Amino acid sequence: MSEADELRDINADEDEEEERSVPMKSFLVFQVSGETFAIETEQISEIVRYKGLTPVPEFPDYVSGVAAVGERTVPVINAARRFRYEDMGIHPRKCIVIAFAGPADESGVRREIGLLADNVVKIRDVQADKVLPPPEVNSEAFTRYVKGSFIRSNGTPCFIVSPELMMSEEEKDDIYSAVEKL
Repeated sequence: MSEADELRDINADEDEEEERSVPMKSFLVFQVSGETFAIETEQISEIVRYKGLTPVPEFPDYVSGVAAVGERTVPVINAARRFRYEDMGIHPRKCIVIAFAGPADESGVRREIGLLADNVVKIRDVQADKVLPPPEVNSEAFTRYVKGSFIRSNGTPCFIVSPELMMSEEEKDDIYSAVEKL
């Protein structure tokens, strides 16, 4: 059984409550500094255990370094720093969510980015009509990374973040250029 299937089984009761006649969206739910976030599962490449990162000089402070993932080198954003939360430090459940940071280029290659998370909670299926637009705060708040939200079973919001929006296009170009030179 895959990790995604195990996470789905954990929450079978919650999923059974949802009406199946409405189209569903699937999300990977994870935590950063005690806050809960989600990413659409179609944007996830894989989840890897945190085994340390290689720092890269002159990367922005929210990019902790790069991780070797198979034969790839992936830049890793410290989500706590990016969202301006307190970092919970290194612990056994710390992981890196490897996600696609945009559409495929002309050769079919998709850039990947790692998000350093405190832990993965579950896979959650949500009715498409229950996905809400991002909250209106201001464009400079962390909501610029948020593409929507849904209400969790405990009544609290879960913000849906977009890996693609975690860096500006200029930052992506600079970071991926540096990674290619490593």
